[in-house]
Amino acid sequence: MNKVIFLIFATIVLSGCYKSQFDFQSQLNSLYEEAAKVYFQYRPVDATALGIEKGKVGKNTNDQMGAYMPWIENEFRERLKQIKNSIKQIKSKIQPDYNQDMMVDILDNYDGFDGFSVGHISFRHGQEPYVMTQVGGPHIIESDVLVNSHPFKTKQDAVDYLQRLRLFDRLAVGLNRKIIADANIDWVPPKVIIERTIQNLESFIKPKTKQHPFYKTFSKKVDALEIESIEKIRLKKIVHELIETRVYSSYRAMIKTQQKILPKGKESDGIWAQPRGIEYYELMIELLADTNKTADEIHQYGKIEVNRVTNVMDRILKDNNFINGSVSERMNQLGRMDEFLYKDSDTGRQLLINDINRFINEAQKTMSSEFLRMPKFEMVVSPLPFEKELLIPAGMHTFAAINNSFPSTYWINTSDINSTPKFDLKTRTVHEILSGHHIVAALLEQNDLPLLRKVTPNNAFFKGWA
Repeated sequence: MNKVIFLIFATIVLSGCYKSQFDFQSQLNSLYEEAAKVYFQYRPVDATALGIEKGKVGKNTNDQMGAYMPWIENEFRERLKQIKNSIKQIKSKIQPDYNQDMMVDILDNYDGFDGFSVGHISFRHGQEPYVMTQVGGPHIIESDVLVNSHPFKTKQDAVDYLQRLRLFDRLAVGLNRKIIADANIDWVPPKVIIERTIQNLESFIKPKTKQHPFYKTFSKKVDALEIESIEKIRLKKIVHELIETRVYSSYRAMIKTQQKILPKGKESDGIWAQPRGIEYYELMIELLADTNKTADEIHQYGKIEVNRVTNVMDRILKDNNFINGSVSERMNQLGRMDEFLYKDSDTGRQLLINDINRFINEAQKTMSSEFLRMPKFEMVVSPLPFEKELLIPAGMHTFAAINNSFPSTYWINTSDINSTPKFDLKTRTVHEILSGHHIVAALLEQNDLPLLRKVTPNNAFFKGWA
Protein backbone atom coordinates (compact mmCIF):
# COMPACT_ATOMS: atom_id res chain seq x y z
CA MET A 1 0.00 0.00 0.00
CA ASN A 2 2.82 2.39 0.95
CA LYS A 3 4.53 1.66 -2.38
CA VAL A 4 1.34 2.53 -4.26
CA ILE A 5 0.98 5.82 -2.36
CA PHE A 6 4.63 6.64 -3.03
CA LEU A 7 4.25 5.94 -6.76
CA ILE A 8 1.14 8.11 -6.94
CA PHE A 9 2.91 10.92 -5.09
CA ALA A 10 6.00 10.65 -7.32
CA THR A 11 3.85 10.71 -10.45
CA ILE A 12 2.07 13.87 -9.26
CA VAL A 13 5.40 15.58 -8.45
CA LEU A 14 6.98 14.60 -11.76
CA SER A 15 3.95 15.67 -13.78
CA GLY A 16 3.93 18.97 -11.92
CA CYS A 17 7.63 19.48 -12.72
CA TYR A 18 7.01 18.64 -16.36
CA LYS A 19 4.09 21.09 -16.55
CA SER A 20 6.22 23.77 -14.89
CA GLN A 21 9.03 23.20 -17.38
CA PHE A 22 6.51 23.25 -20.24
CA ASP A 23 4.98 26.53 -18.99
CA PHE A 24 8.41 28.15 -18.68
CA GLN A 25 9.37 27.04 -22.18
CA SER A 26 6.10 28.42 -23.54
CA GLN A 27 6.89 31.76 -21.88
CA LEU A 28 10.37 31.73 -23.39
CA ASN A 29 9.02 31.02 -26.86
CA SER A 30 6.64 33.98 -26.51
CA LEU A 31 9.53 36.22 -25.43
CA TYR A 32 11.61 35.07 -28.41
CA GLU A 33 8.73 35.98 -30.74
CA GLU A 34 8.21 39.31 -28.98
CA ALA A 35 11.92 40.16 -29.32
CA ALA A 36 11.74 39.65 -33.10
CA LYS A 37 8.57 41.73 -33.38
CA VAL A 38 10.06 44.61 -31.40
CA TYR A 39 13.31 44.55 -33.35
CA PHE A 40 11.70 44.57 -36.79
CA GLN A 41 8.97 47.06 -35.88
CA TYR A 42 11.72 49.55 -34.99
CA ARG A 43 13.91 48.43 -37.91
CA PRO A 44 11.35 47.79 -40.69
CA VAL A 45 13.90 48.04 -43.50
CA ASP A 46 15.86 45.13 -41.98
CA ALA A 47 12.67 43.06 -42.19
CA THR A 48 12.47 43.81 -45.91
CA ALA A 49 16.16 43.02 -46.43
CA LEU A 50 15.64 39.60 -44.83
CA GLY A 51 12.30 38.81 -46.47
CA ILE A 52 10.48 38.65 -43.13
CA GLU A 53 6.75 38.75 -43.66
CA LYS A 54 4.00 40.68 -41.89
CA GLY A 55 2.89 37.76 -39.73
CA LYS A 56 6.29 37.56 -38.02
CA VAL A 57 6.36 41.28 -37.24
CA GLY A 58 2.72 42.02 -36.49
CA LYS A 59 2.32 44.68 -39.18
CA ASN A 60 3.38 45.55 -42.71
CA THR A 61 6.94 46.87 -42.76
CA ASN A 62 7.44 47.27 -46.51
CA ASP A 63 5.98 50.78 -46.47
CA GLN A 64 8.04 51.98 -43.49
CA MET A 65 11.45 53.55 -42.91
CA GLY A 66 13.42 53.64 -39.67
CA ALA A 67 12.92 56.44 -37.14
CA TYR A 68 16.10 57.34 -35.26
CA MET A 69 15.07 60.24 -33.05
CA PRO A 70 16.97 60.02 -29.74
CA TRP A 71 13.89 59.17 -27.68
CA ILE A 72 12.78 56.50 -30.16
CA GLU A 73 16.25 54.93 -30.22
CA ASN A 74 16.28 54.88 -26.39
CA GLU A 75 12.79 53.36 -26.31
CA PHE A 76 13.91 50.66 -28.76
CA ARG A 77 16.89 49.70 -26.62
CA GLU A 78 14.88 49.71 -23.42
CA ARG A 79 12.17 47.40 -24.79
CA LEU A 80 14.79 44.87 -25.90
CA LYS A 81 16.51 45.14 -22.53
CA GLN A 82 13.24 44.34 -20.73
CA ILE A 83 12.72 41.23 -22.89
CA LYS A 84 16.31 40.14 -22.26
CA ASN A 85 15.89 40.49 -18.50
CA SER A 86 12.65 38.48 -18.62
CA ILE A 87 14.45 35.67 -20.48
CA LYS A 88 17.24 35.72 -17.87
CA GLN A 89 14.71 35.44 -15.04
CA ILE A 90 13.06 32.35 -16.57
CA LYS A 91 16.47 30.97 -17.56
CA SER A 92 17.39 30.75 -13.87
CA LYS A 93 14.35 28.52 -13.15
CA ILE A 94 14.49 26.07 -16.04
CA GLN A 95 16.82 23.48 -17.47
CA PRO A 96 19.27 25.49 -19.58
CA ASP A 97 19.52 25.16 -23.34
CA TYR A 98 21.51 26.88 -26.05
CA ASN A 99 18.58 28.98 -27.31
CA GLN A 100 18.35 30.75 -23.97
CA ASP A 101 22.04 31.64 -23.91
CA MET A 102 22.08 32.74 -27.54
CA MET A 103 18.97 34.89 -27.24
CA VAL A 104 20.45 36.68 -24.22
CA ASP A 105 23.66 37.25 -26.22
CA ILE A 106 21.71 38.51 -29.24
CA LEU A 107 19.71 40.97 -27.15
CA ASP A 108 22.93 42.07 -25.45
CA ASN A 109 24.02 42.93 -28.97
CA TYR A 110 20.94 45.01 -29.68
CA ASP A 111 20.06 46.76 -26.41
CA GLY A 112 23.19 48.91 -26.32
CA PHE A 113 25.71 49.53 -23.54
CA ASP A 114 24.54 50.65 -20.11
CA GLY A 115 25.47 54.30 -19.66
CA PHE A 116 26.01 54.90 -23.40
CA SER A 117 23.07 56.26 -25.39
CA VAL A 118 25.32 57.23 -28.30
CA GLY A 119 25.42 55.96 -31.88
CA HIS A 120 22.78 53.58 -33.18
CA ILE A 121 21.90 49.88 -33.23
CA SER A 122 22.59 48.12 -36.51
CA PHE A 123 21.54 44.66 -37.61
CA ARG A 124 25.02 43.41 -38.46
CA HIS A 125 27.05 44.87 -35.60
CA GLY A 126 24.66 45.80 -32.81
CA GLN A 127 25.99 48.84 -30.97
CA GLU A 128 27.60 51.23 -33.45
CA PRO A 129 29.56 54.19 -32.03
CA TYR A 130 28.47 56.70 -34.69
CA VAL A 131 25.11 57.28 -36.33
CA MET A 132 26.64 57.98 -39.71
CA THR A 133 29.98 57.30 -41.41
CA GLN A 134 31.25 57.15 -44.98
CA VAL A 135 30.85 53.35 -45.07
CA GLY A 136 27.88 52.65 -42.83
CA GLY A 137 24.76 53.90 -41.14
CA PRO A 138 21.02 53.98 -41.81
CA HIS A 139 21.48 56.51 -44.65
CA ILE A 140 23.37 53.80 -46.56
CA ILE A 141 21.58 50.67 -45.31
CA GLU A 142 18.05 51.91 -45.88
CA SER A 143 18.91 53.31 -49.31
CA ASP A 144 20.53 49.99 -50.24
CA VAL A 145 17.33 48.10 -49.40
CA LEU A 146 15.31 50.42 -51.64
CA VAL A 147 17.66 49.63 -54.51
CA ASN A 148 18.29 45.93 -53.97
CA SER A 149 15.70 44.30 -51.69
CA HIS A 150 12.31 46.03 -51.83
CA PRO A 151 9.81 43.56 -53.37
CA PHE A 152 8.14 44.40 -56.67
CA LYS A 153 5.61 41.66 -57.37
CA THR A 154 2.43 43.75 -57.34
CA LYS A 155 1.25 47.32 -57.76
CA GLN A 156 0.94 47.53 -53.98
CA ASP A 157 4.68 46.93 -53.70
CA ALA A 158 5.23 49.98 -55.93
CA VAL A 159 2.84 52.01 -53.76
CA ASP A 160 4.77 50.87 -50.66
CA TYR A 161 8.02 52.02 -52.29
CA LEU A 162 6.54 55.47 -52.88
CA GLN A 163 5.42 55.64 -49.26
CA ARG A 164 8.96 54.88 -48.16
CA LEU A 165 10.23 57.79 -50.22
CA ARG A 166 7.60 60.01 -48.59
CA LEU A 167 9.10 59.02 -45.24
CA PHE A 168 12.65 59.84 -46.29
CA ASP A 169 12.52 63.27 -44.67
CA ARG A 170 11.49 61.66 -41.36
CA LEU A 171 14.50 59.32 -41.67
CA ALA A 172 16.78 62.33 -42.19
CA VAL A 173 15.23 64.32 -39.32
CA GLY A 174 15.70 61.40 -36.93
CA LEU A 175 19.31 60.83 -37.94
CA ASN A 176 20.14 64.54 -37.72
CA ARG A 177 18.57 64.92 -34.28
CA LYS A 178 20.42 61.84 -33.00
CA ILE A 179 23.74 63.15 -34.37
CA ILE A 180 23.17 66.53 -32.69
CA ALA A 181 22.14 64.85 -29.42
CA ASP A 182 25.40 62.88 -29.43
CA ALA A 183 27.40 66.02 -30.32
CA ASN A 184 25.80 67.88 -27.38
CA ILE A 185 27.54 65.42 -25.01
CA ASP A 186 30.80 65.80 -26.97
CA TRP A 187 30.44 62.46 -28.79
CA VAL A 188 31.53 63.47 -32.29
CA PRO A 189 33.26 61.31 -34.94
CA PRO A 190 36.82 62.08 -36.06
CA LYS A 191 37.07 64.90 -38.58
CA VAL A 192 38.30 62.58 -41.31
CA ILE A 193 35.14 60.45 -40.97
CA ILE A 194 32.87 63.50 -41.09
CA GLU A 195 34.65 64.86 -44.18
CA ARG A 196 34.33 61.54 -46.00
CA THR A 197 30.71 61.16 -44.89
CA ILE A 198 29.95 64.52 -46.48
CA GLN A 199 31.56 63.32 -49.72
CA ASN A 200 29.49 60.14 -49.56
CA LEU A 201 26.25 62.06 -48.97
CA GLU A 202 27.05 64.41 -51.85
CA SER A 203 27.48 61.40 -54.15
CA PHE A 204 23.85 60.39 -53.42
CA ILE A 205 22.50 63.63 -54.87
CA LYS A 206 25.00 64.01 -57.70
CA PRO A 207 23.03 62.07 -60.37
CA LYS A 208 20.19 63.67 -62.30
CA THR A 209 16.83 62.44 -61.02
CA LYS A 210 16.27 59.91 -63.81
CA GLN A 211 19.80 58.56 -63.33
CA HIS A 212 19.41 58.14 -59.58
CA PRO A 213 19.42 54.49 -58.39
CA PHE A 214 16.00 55.00 -56.77
CA TYR A 215 14.43 56.12 -60.03
CA LYS A 216 16.21 53.56 -62.21
CA THR A 217 15.27 50.71 -59.85
CA PHE A 218 11.65 51.82 -59.57
CA SER A 219 11.27 52.41 -63.31
CA LYS A 220 12.72 49.03 -64.25
CA LYS A 221 10.63 47.12 -61.69
CA VAL A 222 7.40 48.97 -62.50
CA ASP A 223 7.87 48.27 -66.22
CA ALA A 224 7.88 44.55 -65.37
CA LEU A 225 4.55 44.74 -63.52
CA GLU A 226 1.36 43.61 -65.24
CA ILE A 227 -0.46 46.92 -64.99
CA GLU A 228 -1.69 49.43 -67.60
CA SER A 229 0.90 51.62 -69.32
CA ILE A 230 -0.82 54.80 -68.20
CA GLU A 231 -0.54 53.66 -64.59
CA LYS A 232 3.18 52.96 -65.03
CA ILE A 233 3.65 56.51 -66.34
CA ARG A 234 1.73 57.92 -63.36
CA LEU A 235 3.79 55.96 -60.84
CA LYS A 236 7.07 57.03 -62.46
CA LYS A 237 5.96 60.66 -62.35
CA ILE A 238 5.32 60.34 -58.61
CA VAL A 239 8.68 58.70 -57.88
CA HIS A 240 10.44 61.43 -59.92
CA GLU A 241 8.72 64.12 -57.86
CA LEU A 242 9.46 62.39 -54.53
CA ILE A 243 13.15 62.00 -55.30
CA GLU A 244 13.40 65.70 -56.08
CA THR A 245 11.26 66.96 -53.19
CA ARG A 246 11.91 64.43 -50.39
CA VAL A 247 15.09 62.45 -51.10
CA TYR A 248 17.43 65.16 -52.37
CA SER A 249 16.27 67.66 -49.74
CA SER A 250 16.79 65.02 -47.03
CA TYR A 251 20.36 64.36 -48.13
CA ARG A 252 21.06 68.10 -48.26
CA ALA A 253 19.79 68.38 -44.69
CA MET A 254 22.08 65.52 -43.62
CA ILE A 255 25.03 67.24 -45.31
CA LYS A 256 24.27 70.46 -43.38
CA THR A 257 24.26 68.54 -40.09
CA GLN A 258 27.64 66.97 -40.89
CA GLN A 259 29.01 70.41 -41.79
CA LYS A 260 27.65 71.76 -38.50
CA ILE A 261 29.48 69.18 -36.36
CA LEU A 262 32.69 69.19 -38.46
CA PRO A 263 34.44 71.91 -36.37
CA LYS A 264 33.88 69.70 -33.28
CA GLY A 265 35.26 66.59 -34.99
CA LYS A 266 38.00 64.75 -33.10
CA GLU A 267 41.55 65.10 -34.37
CA SER A 268 42.32 61.56 -33.19
CA ASP A 269 40.79 58.62 -35.08
CA GLY A 270 40.55 56.35 -32.04
CA ILE A 271 37.37 55.78 -30.05
CA TRP A 272 39.37 56.60 -26.90
CA ALA A 273 39.15 60.28 -27.93
CA GLN A 274 35.44 60.16 -27.02
CA PRO A 275 34.14 60.71 -23.46
CA ARG A 276 34.78 57.45 -21.54
CA GLY A 277 36.11 56.13 -24.84
CA ILE A 278 38.43 53.56 -23.24
CA GLU A 279 35.51 52.05 -21.32
CA TYR A 280 33.45 51.99 -24.52
CA TYR A 281 36.29 50.27 -26.38
CA GLU A 282 36.48 47.54 -23.74
CA LEU A 283 32.72 46.95 -24.06
CA MET A 284 33.10 46.71 -27.84
CA ILE A 285 35.81 44.05 -27.43
CA GLU A 286 33.51 41.97 -25.24
CA LEU A 287 30.58 42.45 -27.65
CA LEU A 288 32.32 41.83 -30.98
CA ALA A 289 35.08 39.42 -29.98
CA ASP A 290 33.17 37.59 -27.21
CA THR A 291 36.21 37.76 -24.96
CA ASN A 292 37.31 39.29 -21.68
CA LYS A 293 40.87 39.82 -22.92
CA THR A 294 42.20 43.37 -22.77
CA ALA A 295 43.01 45.42 -25.84
CA ASP A 296 46.74 45.04 -25.12
CA GLU A 297 46.44 41.24 -24.82
CA ILE A 298 44.61 41.04 -28.13
CA HIS A 299 47.15 43.36 -29.75
CA GLN A 300 50.06 41.25 -28.57
CA TYR A 301 48.37 38.08 -29.83
CA GLY A 302 47.73 39.79 -33.16
CA LYS A 303 51.40 40.76 -33.48
CA ILE A 304 52.45 37.16 -32.82
CA GLU A 305 50.05 35.89 -35.47
CA VAL A 306 51.15 38.51 -38.00
CA ASN A 307 54.78 37.49 -37.46
CA ARG A 308 53.92 33.80 -37.82
CA VAL A 309 51.96 34.31 -41.05
CA THR A 310 54.63 36.67 -42.42
CA ASN A 311 57.34 34.05 -41.85
CA VAL A 312 55.28 31.38 -43.61
CA MET A 313 54.62 33.70 -46.56
CA ASP A 314 58.30 34.64 -46.69
CA ARG A 315 59.31 30.97 -47.07
CA ILE A 316 56.71 30.36 -49.79
CA LEU A 317 57.79 33.45 -51.74
CA LYS A 318 61.47 32.51 -51.53
CA ASP A 319 60.67 28.97 -52.67
CA ASN A 320 59.15 30.57 -55.78
CA ASN A 321 62.18 32.86 -56.38
CA PHE A 322 60.58 36.04 -55.03
CA ILE A 323 63.45 37.11 -52.79
CA ASN A 324 63.96 40.87 -52.78
CA GLY A 325 61.95 43.27 -50.63
CA SER A 326 59.58 42.83 -47.70
CA VAL A 327 56.75 40.29 -47.81
CA SER A 328 54.32 43.16 -48.42
CA GLU A 329 56.40 44.51 -51.30
CA ARG A 330 56.72 41.08 -52.88
CA MET A 331 52.97 40.45 -52.58
CA ASN A 332 52.31 43.81 -54.24
CA GLN A 333 54.71 42.78 -56.99
CA LEU A 334 52.76 39.55 -57.49
CA GLY A 335 49.51 41.49 -57.58
CA ARG A 336 50.79 43.55 -60.54
CA MET A 337 51.87 40.61 -62.68
CA ASP A 338 49.72 40.04 -65.78
CA GLU A 339 49.46 36.29 -65.19
CA PHE A 340 47.58 36.95 -61.92
CA LEU A 341 45.25 39.65 -63.25
CA TYR A 342 41.91 39.49 -64.99
CA LYS A 343 41.58 41.65 -68.10
CA ASP A 344 39.76 44.95 -67.58
CA SER A 345 36.97 44.04 -69.99
CA ASP A 346 33.54 42.41 -70.01
CA THR A 347 35.27 39.12 -70.90
CA GLY A 348 37.68 39.47 -67.97
CA ARG A 349 34.86 40.26 -65.54
CA GLN A 350 32.87 37.26 -66.72
CA LEU A 351 35.94 35.04 -66.32
CA LEU A 352 36.31 36.27 -62.72
CA ILE A 353 32.69 35.31 -61.96
CA ASN A 354 33.14 31.96 -63.72
CA ASP A 355 36.18 31.22 -61.54
CA ILE A 356 34.19 32.03 -58.39
CA ASN A 357 31.45 29.61 -59.44
CA ARG A 358 34.09 26.96 -60.17
CA PHE A 359 35.61 27.40 -56.69
CA ILE A 360 32.13 27.11 -55.15
CA ASN A 361 31.45 23.86 -57.03
CA GLU A 362 34.81 22.43 -55.93
CA ALA A 363 34.15 23.39 -52.30
CA GLN A 364 30.68 21.83 -52.39
CA LYS A 365 32.13 18.47 -53.43
CA THR A 366 34.72 18.57 -50.65
CA MET A 367 32.32 19.72 -47.95
CA SER A 368 29.67 17.11 -48.70
CA SER A 369 32.09 14.47 -47.42
CA GLU A 370 33.33 16.53 -44.46
CA PHE A 371 30.05 17.83 -43.01
CA LEU A 372 27.42 15.58 -41.46
CA ARG A 373 24.66 17.77 -42.87
CA MET A 374 24.82 20.31 -45.65
CA PRO A 375 22.18 23.05 -45.95
CA LYS A 376 20.09 23.53 -49.04
CA PHE A 377 22.42 25.52 -51.26
CA GLU A 378 21.12 28.55 -53.14
CA MET A 379 23.78 31.11 -54.01
CA VAL A 380 24.07 33.75 -56.71
CA VAL A 381 27.32 35.46 -57.71
CA SER A 382 26.72 38.98 -58.98
CA PRO A 383 28.72 42.15 -59.72
CA LEU A 384 28.39 44.74 -56.98
CA PRO A 385 25.92 47.55 -57.86
CA PHE A 386 27.80 50.63 -59.08
CA GLU A 387 26.58 52.80 -56.18
CA LYS A 388 28.39 50.47 -53.74
CA GLU A 389 31.64 50.04 -55.64
CA LEU A 390 33.42 52.83 -53.76
CA LEU A 391 32.15 51.60 -50.37
CA ILE A 392 33.07 47.92 -50.64
CA PRO A 393 36.50 47.42 -52.23
CA ALA A 394 36.43 43.63 -52.63
CA GLY A 395 33.07 41.96 -52.11
CA MET A 396 30.42 40.99 -49.61
CA HIS A 397 27.85 38.31 -48.76
CA THR A 398 24.16 39.00 -48.14
CA PHE A 399 21.64 36.61 -46.57
CA ALA A 400 18.88 34.87 -48.47
CA ALA A 401 15.33 35.95 -47.70
CA ILE A 402 13.57 33.94 -45.02
CA ASN A 403 10.54 33.72 -47.33
CA ASN A 404 12.72 32.57 -50.29
CA SER A 405 11.88 35.71 -52.27
CA PHE A 406 15.57 36.22 -53.14
CA PRO A 407 18.69 34.05 -52.78
CA SER A 408 21.88 34.45 -50.81
CA THR A 409 24.24 36.57 -52.91
CA TYR A 410 28.00 36.95 -53.18
CA TRP A 411 28.57 40.47 -54.49
CA ILE A 412 31.96 40.96 -56.15
CA ASN A 413 33.43 44.37 -56.96
CA THR A 414 34.40 44.30 -60.64
CA SER A 415 34.94 48.06 -61.12
CA ASP A 416 38.67 47.94 -60.29
CA ILE A 417 39.34 44.43 -61.53
CA ASN A 418 43.09 44.74 -60.89
CA SER A 419 42.37 44.83 -57.15
CA THR A 420 41.27 41.16 -57.34
CA PRO A 421 44.33 39.06 -58.27
CA LYS A 422 43.68 35.45 -59.18
CA PHE A 423 45.74 34.05 -56.30
CA ASP A 424 43.54 35.88 -53.78
CA LEU A 425 40.14 34.95 -55.22
CA LYS A 426 39.85 31.38 -53.94
CA THR A 427 40.59 32.34 -50.31
CA ARG A 428 38.11 35.20 -50.50
CA THR A 429 35.45 32.91 -51.97
CA VAL A 430 35.94 30.30 -49.24
CA HIS A 431 35.63 33.06 -46.63
CA GLU A 432 32.43 34.51 -48.08
CA ILE A 433 30.73 31.33 -49.33
CA LEU A 434 32.01 27.84 -48.50
CA SER A 435 32.73 27.06 -45.80
CA GLY A 436 32.37 30.66 -44.67
CA HIS A 437 29.52 33.12 -44.26
CA HIS A 438 27.02 31.52 -46.62
CA ILE A 439 27.02 28.06 -45.07
CA VAL A 440 26.65 29.47 -41.55
CA ALA A 441 23.74 31.68 -42.62
CA ALA A 442 22.09 28.83 -44.52
CA LEU A 443 22.44 26.38 -41.61
CA LEU A 444 20.88 28.90 -39.22
CA GLU A 445 18.03 29.81 -41.56
CA GLN A 446 17.14 26.17 -42.25
CA ASN A 447 17.03 25.07 -38.61
CA ASP A 448 14.09 25.21 -36.21
CA LEU A 449 15.31 28.19 -34.21
CA PRO A 450 13.85 31.46 -32.87
CA LEU A 451 13.63 33.99 -35.70
CA LEU A 452 16.35 36.28 -34.37
CA ARG A 453 18.71 33.32 -34.04
CA LYS A 454 18.05 32.40 -37.67
CA VAL A 455 19.06 35.78 -39.04
CA THR A 456 21.39 37.45 -36.54
CA PRO A 457 25.07 37.44 -37.54
CA ASN A 458 26.71 37.12 -34.12
CA ASN A 459 30.07 38.73 -34.86
CA ALA A 460 32.48 36.42 -33.00
CA PHE A 461 30.75 33.29 -34.34
CA PHE A 462 30.03 34.56 -37.85
CA LYS A 463 33.42 36.16 -38.50
CA GLY A 464 35.31 33.60 -36.45
CA TRP A 465 33.87 30.73 -38.49
CA ALA A 466 34.65 32.40 -41.84
